[in-house]
Amino acid sequence: MPGGLLVDSRTMADTRYVREYAVLARHQAEVGAASRQRWIRIGIALPVIAGAAIGGFLVLPELGLFIAMVGGGVLFFLSMTGGSTVAPSALTGVEGEVAVLEELENLPNGWTVFNQVTIPDPQAGGYGRRELDFVVIGPRAVYVIEVKNVAGAIHVRPDEKHWPVARRKGCGNRPGWNAMDNPLKQTGAQVRAVESWLLQNGVACRVVPVLCFPHPGAMLADTDQSPAPVVGLHELIRTLQDHRPAPGEAPRTLKSVAQLLERRTQPGH
Repeated sequence: MPGGLLVDSRTMADTRYVREYAVLARHQAEVGAASRQRWIRIGIALPVIAGAAIGGFLVLPELGLFIAMVGGGVLFFLSMTGGSTVAPSALTGVEGEVAVLEELENLPNGWTVFNQVTIPDPQAGGYGRRELDFVVIGPRAVYVIEVKNVAGAIHVRPDEKHWPVARRKGCGNRPGWNAMDNPLKQTGAQVRAVESWLLQNGVACRVVPVLCFPHPGAMLADTDQSPAPVVGLHELIRTLQDHRPAPGEAPRTLKSVAQLLERRTQPGH
């Protein structure tokens, strides 16, 4: 599609500025190519093996059986598809964002969704840019949504460096404990970066952070302890619609934010 944007006229939310996930597209293309190569290999090898097995059987039944067994092993290895070059961790993250995007498309008219937003931020280090999973503009506020596609029982600890994560291990009932970095620090930095960038462009606007765990195996505990909404996938829409910033932003301000973000979706930004 023009400009690499995806447009779905069936959705109520404005998704004109949604960008395709290049990592997922590459993964799907590589898996598809590997699958096609697999069937080509099998199509070539199968008649050869079958002919050899039949010929061997005519000479000696035991020989035909042996060739068939060896041929079966060869076909097994030929049926194995090649792996994607996309790192599993990157694919997991993108799959989580796709799930969130599909949920955000259910927002009603008056909401605008931006994904894979990159804004300048001198505090980010590296290239001086900060990447945002989603920026959503609603009738009353601007939301930055950070996606963490993590499975397990996740315990929200706003003031701690790490959050405990419990996962089932093996076939037993005892959970194995792990930890993840406190994502609220990341969302806080994102909000500051967006507000600063907007101010530099002449728009003063408060931004609301939202942390979403879309993995079907995620279970959230102590979310009421968080200063920012921490939600699962199916709570996301209700959380956005029920949130009442005090006071809400003026429609003119929200329109200015949308115009600035629209420019970020253009080539060269």
